[in-house]
Amino acid sequence: MYKSVLFVCATFLSSLYSFANEILIPENITVISINGEEQGFNLFNRQTKFAINVGANVMQVRYEELFEDIENDDHVTIKSKPFMIAFEVKGNTSLKLIVPRMLDETVARKFAKNPNVTIETTTGEQLLTKQNKMVDLIAKEQIKALEQNTTTTLSKKQHSESIQQTDATMALDMLNYWWQQANKEQRAIFLKRIQQ
Repeated sequence: MYKSVLFVCATFLSSLYSFANEILIPENITVISINGEEQGFNLFNRQTKFAINVGANVMQVRYEELFEDIENDDHVTIKSKPFMIAFEVKGNTSLKLIVPRMLDETVARKFAKNPNVTIETTTGEQLLTKQNKMVDLIAKEQIKALEQNTTTTLSKKQHSESIQQTDATMALDMLNYWWQQANKEQRAIFLKRIQQ
């Protein structure tokens, strides 16, 4: 009797714990990886709930939506390039990833070029997220920290300073990335603009 009550309690608590640390993903978002772990993909049975950690999380996702092409009696698939979303979960909570509603193909194409999503709790509170199209230094560092199972507690001041440093680092990394991608003409134009 005692063992069966204990088993029922343990099962109930574990189901609460796993439910409390999930993120709901809309059908127009494909999850590629969470915290460096590849996620399986099935076209006919798309997963919409994923387990997440308390603490830092990094997701690599892609926007993908199907639109009818009435003129050609066909359909058009709009896809973004994979992009990263870094966010922190404090305590046990259920989250959902929010994507703006795309009314037509033109709006979807614009969104796919520069996707901007939000993450909310079930009560509607938005989480602070960092997003980037390329795998940036921040995401790599967070994935390393998650793989090593290291946890650090920061004061509000340290957390604020960390975010400011992260923003500066990300901006510098992005500038360096685009400089490397630019041709000689584009570099000359850029140098001319910063000297003005």
